[in-house]
Amino acid sequence: MYASLEGRKRQRTPWPTLILIVLMMACKTALAVIIVVSDGQAVSSWRVSPAVLLALLSSLWSSSLALVLTMSTTITWWRSASEGATLETLHCIWKRGLSIWHLSALRSSAVVRRVVLVAWIVIISQVTNNSLLQRATQTALSQRYFVDNMTLDVQTQIPDGWMGYVFNSDSMVGSRNSLGAIQDWWMNKTISTSPQSVGGDQSNTQCNGTCHGSVKGMGISYECSSTSRSLDLLEGQNGGTFIFSINTTLSYDSESDTPFVDLLVVYSSAVDGECIATLNMRSCRIEAAIVEYPIVIQNTTVALERGRLDPPVVVEPYVSKGDMPTATAGQGAGPLQGINGFIYDTLTTNVSLVIRDNKARHTGRFIGDIFFEADESAYNQTILHTCGLQWSDPTLYVLDAMQDFLFRSSVTSARNSTDDDEGVRQMFSVNRTSDILTFQSNYRFLAAALGLMSLALGCVILQLWGWWKLRHCVVSLSPVEVANSFGALATTTQFNNHDSSPRFTGDTKDVSTVDDILRAVGKTTVKYDGVAFRGRSVYSLQGRPISLGVLSPQRRDGQ
Repeated sequence: MYASLEGRKRQRTPWPTLILIVLMMACKTALAVIIVVSDGQAVSSWRVSPAVLLALLSSLWSSSLALVLTMSTTITWWRSASEGATLETLHCIWKRGLSIWHLSALRSSAVVRRVVLVAWIVIISQVTNNSLLQRATQTALSQRYFVDNMTLDVQTQIPDGWMGYVFNSDSMVGSRNSLGAIQDWWMNKTISTSPQSVGGDQSNTQCNGTCHGSVKGMGISYECSSTSRSLDLLEGQNGGTFIFSINTTLSYDSESDTPFVDLLVVYSSAVDGECIATLNMRSCRIEAAIVEYPIVIQNTTVALERGRLDPPVVVEPYVSKGDMPTATAGQGAGPLQGINGFIYDTLTTNVSLVIRDNKARHTGRFIGDIFFEADESAYNQTILHTCGLQWSDPTLYVLDAMQDFLFRSSVTSARNSTDDDEGVRQMFSVNRTSDILTFQSNYRFLAAALGLMSLALGCVILQLWGWWKLRHCVVSLSPVEVANSFGALATTTQFNNHDSSPRFTGDTKDVSTVDDILRAVGKTTVKYDGVAFRGRSVYSLQGRPISLGVLSPQRRDGQ
């Protein structure tokens, strides 16, 4: 039976349960927002890791779900009791499916089956949702793109005399500066963006990642043409012919006296089955110019992007007095004198054809051997050991070497310069690519977690459905409240000499919830003897004695 204290206001809305449901829905929303917002963001931008926030919110959600499940099970128990149910059914509802050997109740009661299903869905959700959420966000290295400004000391016009002085119209005596640039090129020495002087300006000289940009510097412009002819490698009169060569000459335009370097490259590119070689000749007219050098910077290391050097981006042509035919001996040499001397010292070579014992051989030199085709599969196998003489085209390599040499000279001469104009210290825009640790969201795991959480929440809400049918929705499965509902509490109001504690009878005051019962008789002392509660009033419930009484003060003390 249900009873209530007289005059007590009845509460029909389970506000604690509804608040917990709203809290769970807020947790779900927050979980989804964290995973969506953090996707692609840098790890360093989050003071508290999303994984930590997910764990906290998941724990809060699981705790709230457990409380709502308890409340929904309680309401289901009281609804079943009020509508009439077997004790076995009520017991199975209270056990939430953990008493699986009451199979008869599972088979006969749809309510029990629903309670068991909901309980196991909740357990599965509590066990798996945090793991799914943790899998929904991971960290990974990602490339990010930024636009930054950097500075680099680069000379757009190398001063005459920096590379050496004029010896005659087509040669010079090199300086220590040009020799240092040649050595750096030969050993591929790292170029630093930072000034070498201790007091140099270090601002905007370092790239955090990989930066791509371009700077103005002393360079070259060129135009090339090609011709070819056949050469019998076994014909005796062809002995001594250059079959691979690299040569440069400082020349002057016949009309304007404009200086230029004439690059001539010869190489045998193919040999047929009759030992007839295809001899290619490439001629390039090279002039000095101010160009845009494509560069790549990593931290403080700068290098040319060789894939973008050909053709060069010419800003404007440049003519140095030290390169003109009017330059006198001892005058400061210009950049064309410098690159002519650079190629002569490092790359100039002439490989001659040698015919002996009806076989073609070559004189061989280091530079020639660098470009020699060593792969036997590139030859006709029938003539491989007779006249297999082929080389790759060295033209682009030579042109790139000239630009590398001039770029190094532009950087080094700028650092040795006392000028402060923008032609020395340049600021330029770069596209920076940086590998950073970012959060990567997996929305499949997020969907699985939210789906399972929604299923569990929906199930407990459905189990709460019908709470308004109870006279009091704020109920519990407290033994005191259950005992009162089964009529097991002694309710005769009386006083005796040993105990002045009141006992409320059903005809004087009504009690309903456990709070009402405890307020009325909560100070009453009872004792369980291992079989039943024994006392003054004994009630029978389906033939089984349930006794609940009040102990005297002497009995409380064990007397």
